Amino acid sequence: MPTEDRIALCNPDPGKMGATIERAKYDQCGLLARADSETWVKCSAEYETATHSRLGSVVTSLGYSDWATQDIAGTATDFWYRLRREGDDVFIDWSADGVDWRQMRVAHLQHCPAELLVGVYACSPTGPGFSCRVSGLVIETAGEADQQGAADA
Repeated sequence: MPTEDRIALCNPDPGKMGATIERAKYDQCGLLARADSETWVKCSAEYETATHSRLGSVVTSLGYSDWATQDIAGTATDFWYRLRREGDDVFIDWSADGVDWRQMRVAHLQHCPAELLVGVYACSPTGPGFSCRVSGLVIETAGEADQQGAADA
């Protein structure tokens, strides 16, 4: 499915957020940083079954996409995500409680422009749709994000 077919609420700076996902197979809600249809990164939890789901990230650069996943319990519903940009690299972190952060991935976006659209995305690729609740969305400038990253280290 092309990125333009997904719904995303975007602002032009990387940020962090918490997301709570209602359950339906393959439904996702997370963060998206997008330059254009061939240059973007997203992170989310993807529900699969009542006992098994995945944390995932997709990186699309120069039109090539890859998907990286980590297994998680299907019973988990609350996740926090954080995107941080350094040059053409995007660092993706996640947390189960909003306090203890784990790195999910570091992605390189080829020919990345100075500004990206960043915000929430949700998709239901095989179903009729779903509801998700997003709370605590924070969009920070690069300086604010650097200070937060240093505090978490």
